[in-house]
Amino acid sequence: MVVPQSEAKRVKPRSSEINRKSGEVVPDGMIKLEGAPLIQVFEIYAKLKGRKADHAFAAPSAPLVFNGATTLTVDELLYALDTLFSWQYLEVVPVGDDMLRLAPISERTR
Repeated sequence: MVVPQSEAKRVKPRSSEINRKSGEVVPDGMIKLEGAPLIQVFEIYAKLKGRKADHAFAAPSAPLVFNGATTLTVDELLYALDTLFSWQYLEVVPVGDDMLRLAPISERTR
């Protein structure tokens, strides 16, 4: 687990759930987020999931940074983005059959 020490107690790794045998891959160097706005990263996330982004919740956030220096499966990339969102106290929740929304992580899941 690579997280800031201040976050270590609240981070719950789920890496064992990642489907690493997925046929879809993101080549190394393809994803490079250098201070990307949260909303743009969420748009990428929704597209990777085959859904639309619902912007009903406008969350203030620090710019996100992620460099996909190695080849990742789509599931690995989604896991990494979920982790970045969680560091902003946000999680992705489904809305209906074809949309996703960012929502504050509830107190019980922190």
